[in-house]
Amino acid sequence: MHRHQASRTPWAGRILASVSVLAGAVVANAGSPAAADPGANGLIAFTSFRDQRMEVYAIQPDGTGERNLTRFPDAADSHPAWSPDGTRIAFSSNRTGSGDIYVMEPDGSGQTRLTTSPSNDFYPAWSPEGARIAFTNSGSPNNSIEVFVMDADGSDEVAISNHPTFDAGPAWSPNGELIAFGSERENGLDVWVMAPDGSNPVNLNKAPGSDETPAWSPDGSRIAFGSRRDGNDEIYLMNADGSGQTRLTTNPAFDGQPTWSPDGTKIAFASTRLGNTDIYVMNPDGSGVTRVTTNAAADIDPDWQWIDPDQTPPSIVGTVTPPPNGAGWNNQLPVTVTFTCSDEDSGIASCTSPVTIPDQTPGQDESGTAVDNAGNTASTSVTVRADVTPPTVTINDPPALAGLPVPPACQITGTATDALSGIGDVTVTFTNLLTMATESRSATSLTGSTWAVTTEDLLPGLYSATARSGDVAGNQSAPSREVRFLTLVCLPGPR
Repeated sequence: MHRHQASRTPWAGRILASVSVLAGAVVANAGSPAAADPGANGLIAFTSFRDQRMEVYAIQPDGTGERNLTRFPDAADSHPAWSPDGTRIAFSSNRTGSGDIYVMEPDGSGQTRLTTSPSNDFYPAWSPEGARIAFTNSGSPNNSIEVFVMDADGSDEVAISNHPTFDAGPAWSPNGELIAFGSERENGLDVWVMAPDGSNPVNLNKAPGSDETPAWSPDGSRIAFGSRRDGNDEIYLMNADGSGQTRLTTNPAFDGQPTWSPDGTKIAFASTRLGNTDIYVMNPDGSGVTRVTTNAAADIDPDWQWIDPDQTPPSIVGTVTPPPNGAGWNNQLPVTVTFTCSDEDSGIASCTSPVTIPDQTPGQDESGTAVDNAGNTASTSVTVRADVTPPTVTINDPPALAGLPVPPACQITGTATDALSGIGDVTVTFTNLLTMATESRSATSLTGSTWAVTTEDLLPGLYSATARSGDVAGNQSAPSREVRFLTLVCLPGPR
């Protein structure tokens, strides 16, 4: 296709240097193609010279997990730009001889070429819905430097700036209605905005010096940009209409190439304040500056990944150790309640610590709370019942008296008590004192503390009996006092 032609400006050399393997100066960045809705903060992609050539890297905002994404030999890969949904990265590469726009997956796989012009294409910036990509083109027959827009698959390229001066570094507004860019069309490099078709260009800066690399805040209300108006490269902030221009950095070194975090709470930028060009992060008022990269090579062109905000509560499970029995009671002390928290999205920020219960309790509730890194919470409660005191049991009839009573109604009765978990069972062991044979029988009725065990089908003769009881927690009583009695023929039947 025919691309608009114009004369080269002094800034063209600076732009074209960024697509050269030998480029050593800090170069401009297109800024963040912020999503319309604030998202969660993902990785920071950036350009690095650490492999003796320009490569695209990604790193966690805390400086961990750094990795090379492009790894293409003998090429310059640069200017990464995350798609609005955080699932792709557009970047520029000269691996085919000229600079072109490519896309890849967040892990660097699936690298696909989008533009095929013999001139140089770089500084990609996604539209908010992810359907289009704006970019800068330079090096056409008359060395024009213009802003183009194409579909996200590389089709339908259109030049939109169409001005004989330098126009570069597009950044799409979150609502998709404007594209900010750097332009020299009014005797100086300023930040301008225009409609996505190139109409209605407006100069937002109109300040001495040069202003460039605009980056929209996620809510579209502000634009961060780089400026030399004070004789040094610094980062400034202004309202979306150009008002309220405020300086954020005051370091004598280079500070530039701002890009917003998706949640709007941070600005990443490139700086040489410690002698080497590295990626830094600061608050939107310029405070809280933190260094992210620390490699001896130059790191530039940061762009922040948008990821879906985590709106799903974490999970939390309470576990009792030792585990209670089937009735929900423990008969060992101490009892420990441990909370296990998990979150598949943003990860766990805090989880309630284990709680130890040293004493018996009829029911003690222990609550735990999980908080994920997105601020979502979930709570659970575990009830601990602990009883380590054995029950007591007695045989009341026949009484433990002298003589050999005959149990009335063919049964032995008694009482069993337990202060906490309650009586679970009563067992009576019968011993035939003539044959010494034994037989154990469970209570045929248990009402409150009163129990009864039948003597039906015992052979006539002299017997002794002792009773044991178990409580619901599983504690066992000591044997009751032995009683002796005489059985006659006692057959089953109504009584």
